[in-house]
Amino acid sequence: MSRRHPALVLLPALLVMGVLSACAPTAPSSEGSGPDAGASSTTDDGATTDDGDERTSDDSFSGATIPGTGSYAIPDQIPFGGYQLEGDPGVLPDGCTWSITGDSGTVAENNGAYVFITDIPEASTFTTNGCPDWEQFE
Repeated sequence: MSRRHPALVLLPALLVMGVLSACAPTAPSSEGSGPDAGASSTTDDGATTDDGDERTSDDSFSGATIPGTGSYAIPDQIPFGGYQLEGDPGVLPDGCTWSITGDSGTVAENNGAYVFITDIPEASTFTTNGCPDWEQFE
């Protein structure tokens, strides 16, 4: 009768465990796939961001959507960037007005189908009234 070495008995078990541990599921990528791909989040002020495209630097695209009526502190409630009316109408619809005002009440910019919230002083406010939602495009 032959006797087996104890290490040879354990070798197949270790091999099976190694193969199974290599097959363990991995966390889904934050870009493009998985259950949260294309998900969005809503802030307390009603503005939303597309979490799939969100970037962290101040001047980058975050995919924000701003409701068409309201006042929003820049950059605390809405991020810097370029915005257009949803559906890209090219012209400002009747009854739709907007402005960017500084903390002293001076109007920095107003009206038009596009809004560029860039190169403006902090403590400014974006006010929009009677407009479709605004979507960030840059």
